[in-house]
Amino acid sequence: MSLDRRQLLASSAAALAGLGTHGARATQAQGEVAFSGERTEAEVVLRAPNGQPILSYRRDAPGEGEPRAAVPGGCYTHPLYTPSGELVTDLAPSDHPHHRGIFCGWVALEGERRGDWWGWGAKAPKEGRLIVNREARLTEEGTDRVTLRLINSWRAPEAEVAEMADANDAEAVRRVTVLAERVTLTASQVPGANVVDYEFKLTVPTRNPVVIESSPFGGFCYRARPRGEMTATSPEGKIELKDAVFNRPEANWPSARWYDLSYRAEGGRVSGVAVMDHPGNPTTTWHVVRGIHMLNPCIVAGEPVTIAFGEPLYLRYRVVAHDGDAAAVDLNALWESFGQRVE
Repeated sequence: MSLDRRQLLASSAAALAGLGTHGARATQAQGEVAFSGERTEAEVVLRAPNGQPILSYRRDAPGEGEPRAAVPGGCYTHPLYTPSGELVTDLAPSDHPHHRGIFCGWVALEGERRGDWWGWGAKAPKEGRLIVNREARLTEEGTDRVTLRLINSWRAPEAEVAEMADANDAEAVRRVTVLAERVTLTASQVPGANVVDYEFKLTVPTRNPVVIESSPFGGFCYRARPRGEMTATSPEGKIELKDAVFNRPEANWPSARWYDLSYRAEGGRVSGVAVMDHPGNPTTTWHVVRGIHMLNPCIVAGEPVTIAFGEPLYLRYRVVAHDGDAAAVDLNALWESFGQRVE
């Protein structure tokens, strides 16, 4: 599904109408049009200079009647678009209704409380586990990029609650923060692609460390919207590897600078997304399952990862949503510019 002409015109008009309080704040004196952001209590929409939306970061769950994942709350990216308006993320697909666009969570994490913030529930309790957005602030709206700073809390009930409805009722249940999360999200463009950089800073708010338990999958995940014939690509070319397996870490795909999933829809329209792994991240293998349309660079497939008090875990990823196939943009050059930069 792509944005039709009326949607694009409406989004452009809305962005231009809001320039006085958002995108033009830093550049209006020079008469330049900037990337911009629009913040509400429910979401933050980031837009290109032409007013077209690049993405929405959900601060809270969607409203009544809107599709929603089988986990409470928000703190994920959906929708994400290519420059032509092609929608490339999926939310709450029927096979894995807890998947939510671009998100970060693990299936088993032990800290002040044990829990699953991925949404699976097979290895650790998921009831009452919430990622709560506490702050969303636009820190830059310029002619080359827009940056959003987010403060999130990974929370769990202070004591286990038998009924899921009660456990997920934020007003009724006292909670503890197991992890504090700062996300810096920066959106920019190159010809033919929207480029989104994520930096996660995960800290432990108590003296007790947090252990992310070993699992073949978990962490940063991109869930693609299926839209035709898929091709998986890496810097080495087209991938013929077998799919990863949920309970076999050795079946994960090997470490790589990036992997890409591109789709050819009926009529020949092609679009795709590459996910890039920063060289500063812990050792990573990739959980890639074509039938589930997911790219998941996993840092705990080989061994657990411990986050100690006063020693944050930093994770950095770049997402490139492009029109055309993986060769339509210079993904290797985009990785080079990303991999050499630490801010």
